[in-house]
Amino acid sequence: MPSFAFLMQDTHLATSTPRTERPENTELDLTSRMIHKKCITEAAEKECVQTQLMEVRRQLADAHNDIVLFKDTLDKLDLGRSRILSLESDLETTNTQLKKASADAKTQIHQVQVSYKSKLDVVGEAARQLQLRMQHEWEARLAEVEQTQQMHLHVMETSHGRALAAQADAFSADKQAWDTERLAATHEHSATLDQLSRANEALEAEKTRSRTLATDWSVRLDEKSKALETVERQVHALDAANLQLKLAVSETKIACRHDMETTWLQQIATLEHALAQARTKLDAEREKFHLELQAERDRVHHVVTQAKSVADELETANLCLAERKRQRETDQDAFEAREKRAAAAIARLTEELQELQQHKAPASKRNWDAECRQLHQHNDELAAQVRGLKEQVDVLSKKKEEDPMSLKVQHDKMLQLELAVRVLEASNVDAGHQLAVARASVGELERQLAAAKDECQLMDMAATESRLQQQARLNDRLGMEKRVVQEQLLDLDMATQNLMEEKQLLQQVVTRLNDRLKLQLELLTNVPSNESRNSMTKHEWAEAQAQWQRLQGQCDDADWQLLHMKERLDEMEALTTGDPSSSKHAAAAKKRPAMAHRKQSPFSDAIAAGQRTVAVADKLHQHQSPEIESDSYAAALAKEMKAMKDTYEAKLQDLHAELKRVQNMRCEHTARLQRDLADDKAKYTSMVINIVQLHGKAKVAVLEALLECRAKACSDELQRRSTAHNSMRKPARSKS
Repeated sequence: MPSFAFLMQDTHLATSTPRTERPENTELDLTSRMIHKKCITEAAEKECVQTQLMEVRRQLADAHNDIVLFKDTLDKLDLGRSRILSLESDLETTNTQLKKASADAKTQIHQVQVSYKSKLDVVGEAARQLQLRMQHEWEARLAEVEQTQQMHLHVMETSHGRALAAQADAFSADKQAWDTERLAATHEHSATLDQLSRANEALEAEKTRSRTLATDWSVRLDEKSKALETVERQVHALDAANLQLKLAVSETKIACRHDMETTWLQQIATLEHALAQARTKLDAEREKFHLELQAERDRVHHVVTQAKSVADELETANLCLAERKRQRETDQDAFEAREKRAAAAIARLTEELQELQQHKAPASKRNWDAECRQLHQHNDELAAQVRGLKEQVDVLSKKKEEDPMSLKVQHDKMLQLELAVRVLEASNVDAGHQLAVARASVGELERQLAAAKDECQLMDMAATESRLQQQARLNDRLGMEKRVVQEQLLDLDMATQNLMEEKQLLQQVVTRLNDRLKLQLELLTNVPSNESRNSMTKHEWAEAQAQWQRLQGQCDDADWQLLHMKERLDEMEALTTGDPSSSKHAAAAKKRPAMAHRKQSPFSDAIAAGQRTVAVADKLHQHQSPEIESDSYAAALAKEMKAMKDTYEAKLQDLHAELKRVQNMRCEHTARLQRDLADDKAKYTSMVINIVQLHGKAKVAVLEALLECRAKACSDELQRRSTAHNSMRKPARSKS
């Protein structure tokens, strides 16, 4: 066992060197004392480190509180930014409401103006109708008075004539009776004289009564005429007053309106200028505020990042300190355990040494020297560990000295951040005050603008009317051009329909040509060969001849259909090109008989010539005969159909391109017309505004001149009527 060996070495060392025992014990005591002192210093340093750690933790808590305050300030800044955004949105809503209110005011002004104009027209029309009605009534009354006067005069004249006729008849009867009864007349002379005197008295009375009636009616007529003249004068006075009132009202209205328009235009210009200045100022302030806010936000972000980095560094430092503390504690525990073990070992060694000194012989000096060397080596290791711990404590003390400096710098940064936040809050308050002032000024300007725009709609009426007229003219022009384009499109549709028909005919021609070629090939394949002709009987030759005739008839039918299609294509080409010669040629070709194109078969030609048909069949089978007319005709017709197909396809492509061009032209034309309409509208509105601004007084003067001319014409007409009435009344007076 090592303890036993160690004790044996100690005993040997004690027995061999008894003089060196006390110095070694003194060295062990010194080392134990030094170790104890170092432990005391380490404990003191540990307490200092703990106090420093508490101070650092307190500073970290303060920094955390500062960060919380900084976050609160950031929240306040966000709240202020949200308030600013809400204020901007409120400003935009107020602007939209003001625009809407201005539009509503314009519409209301337009409606009021239209209603006032309609009312003025109704009042003028009512005045004119009242004047005409009064004039008609007075003319009717005057005619009635004249009619009654004439009737009374006629009645009086008829009654007076009848009375005179009756008196003349009575006088003649009395005279005849006096002549016949002269004798009786002498007796009745006195009576007749009395009767004559009474008749004369009655006649005089009747004459006086008729004179009094005539004078009465003349007086009444004069009174009526005077009353009529007074009424006419009143009518003239009313017309003149109405005209003067209209002229005065129109002049005052026009002058007031012109003055109001000028003042309103000036106010609108000033208000718009002020509004533009306010908007530019507000935009500049807003841009400045946004820039300051962005700079402050960047600064705050930088400070926050620095605070986060410092917090991270502090956290890492705390972790390092905690780790070093744990290591120191473990080292301290290990050192204490080693010290305890060493003390226990020393006590045990002393006890063993004493026991060995008492019971055993001393060990060899060599074992004692080895044990001393081991102890010295162990002491050196302990000293190295103590030096390492001291260095760690020095490093920790240096870091503790550096941490307060960094915390002080962080505290200064936090103070600067708080100062910046306060400055930003002050700038926010100032910006809010400026925004309130700008909003108040904008509200005042918008109220003035709304009050000024209430009457600016008077100019829009004429502009709208002229714009409607211009739009109507342009719509008529556009409708006419649309009709022209529709006619062109109809023509193009007809042309495309003709082309489609031609295309279908060409397809049918191609199919018929294919059928014709198939029939020709079948006709050639049905020719008997040299091997089979010797073995063919008469019945087989008859069947071959019948089949040949059938195929030839089908070929002739196909040729006739192809000819008919060609004539139809010629007719359509003549219709498209307008060439009369081609149409005449097609009509002449149509009149030809169908059998003129039919060719006889080679077998029928050979039979008609009295030759054998075997050689002809061999020639047809071996293709030694020259080209048959039907084959040459079919090939030529196929070439012609192909050429016609190519030309028609080219024409169809050209017409498609033309249709696209016309459609694009229509779209471009409508777009150009719309641009012209917009330009004309803009020009007309600007022209109306310039004319109203520059020539308003000239128009007022022209209207005044027109009103004066109308008033003069009315007065001349009334004077003419009065003179005509007087001229009609003078003969009536003379007659009465």
